[in-house]
Amino acid sequence: MNSELHDQDEITDVDSTKDSPPSIADLAEQQSPGIAREFWDFLKNNKKWWLLPILLILALLFILVLINGSPLAPLIYPLG
Repeated sequence: MNSELHDQDEITDVDSTKDSPPSIADLAEQQSPGIAREFWDFLKNNKKWWLLPILLILALLFILVLINGSPLAPLIYPLG
């Protein structure tokens, strides 16, 4: 009888899905976190903090280029 109990415990341990990783089908059904969230996770996990100042400068330059073609351009020229 003791061996039967031991066998049943092993079966229930194998059948439990609490610790098993998600299947590929489950991962495919999940919603994508988005490019900004993925990039933030990349910076955080890989310790690539030196990329932030570069990206901020590029974002500012992009904004200036967009403003250059707008009616706000005469206000920007004295700054440069």
